Amino acid sequence: MTDGVDISRDEYLARLAYHKAQGAVTALEGVQRLVDKQAEDEGLWFVAVTAPEAYLQQDLRMLHGLVESDLNSARAHLAEAKAKCKEGG
Repeated sequence: MTDGVDISRDEYLARLAYHKAQGAVTALEGVQRLVDKQAEDEGLWFVAVTAPEAYLQQDLRMLHGLVESDLNSARAHLAEAKAKCKEGG
């Protein structure tokens, strides 16, 4: 029972999954904003002279790609959860 309204177990679980997915997307969007801001920092995108500088730039690019990939996956999961909610579980 939620807010005085009876819903099925499946519908409850679908709503729960939707809200969890929504939270994940919101969190990852915040991380994406930070990574994007970092990508705009010209001080990080100089021509690497030393191996540590090159590794730093390589890892920053990899981090950006991972965050973007995770965000896309989370958005897809959210869309699936939303569709299940509309179906009623």
